[in-house]
Amino acid sequence: ILVPNRAFTLTVVSGYPGFFRSTPRNSSLFLSTEVFSSTDPPLTLAPRHTDVKFRLSAKNLDKKDIFGTSDPYVVVSYMADKVNGEIPLGTTSTIQDNVNPKWGEGFRIRYESGTNQRLHFVIWDKDAGEDDKIADITVRLGELVRSNGQMHIPLAPGFLLIEKA
Repeated sequence: ILVPNRAFTLTVVSGYPGFFRSTPRNSSLFLSTEVFSSTDPPLTLAPRHTDVKFRLSAKNLDKKDIFGTSDPYVVVSYMADKVNGEIPLGTTSTIQDNVNPKWGEGFRIRYESGTNQRLHFVIWDKDAGEDDKIADITVRLGELVRSNGQMHIPLAPGFLLIEKA
């Protein structure tokens, strides 16, 4: 019985947006000559894993400050069917007076094909008092994996751009 056990990392080839190469990681091929009887447990294959790296930017965000701009930051978390609640992945820096921010932080998460994993993005406007919510978005991680390198998420107004790093 041949059982492939391969993990892949998707990486953007510099200068070619949307072009990816699959890099085998910890590739192994197991060869077994054992004969399984009907009392043996069924053979199950581990799900394929992919490390997903991404960065965030946005365009034309809602102007929440009285001076006609915003000081946006994003709180990123992870959700899955087998996980109770949300797992925080991190928070971007606050970009002062900018409705077209490009955050420098990169995020990384492991994707398992065949699962219902989601990324949750909450965009906030930093204020001296209570921060104002600009947008609240949930994206299926599988959609990001299958994208051509970036996803445009419409907001009202503007959009969030998720780019594979």
